[in-house]
Amino acid sequence: MWAAVLVVSGSFQTLLSYSIFGAWVFYGLSVAAVVVLQRTQPDRPRPYRMWGYPATPLLFSAITLGLVANSAVTRPGPSLAGLLLMAAGIPFYYWWRGTKHG
Repeated sequence: MWAAVLVVSGSFQTLLSYSIFGAWVFYGLSVAAVVVLQRTQPDRPRPYRMWGYPATPLLFSAITLGLVANSAVTRPGPSLAGLLLMAAGIPFYYWWRGTKHG
């Protein structure tokens, strides 16, 4: 439903700003999680070894942080809207986590 509202009310550039900002936030968090999990759970089996670890995930995370910060400074409106949209999912996460599934 939110996508339909955006299509009707916004330009392609605005839609791109919302989605790309959110995507890069999660790309950065995903790669940073590799480093965190390697440090907090070193004995777990790793089916895949990351090339250049730890330099490559740290470099990627730093570049991602720069891209997200640049977007927040140059396009604060869509960036804030993207953050609010992502934050709107937090109550649903806790609701879903508290219900029984299956």
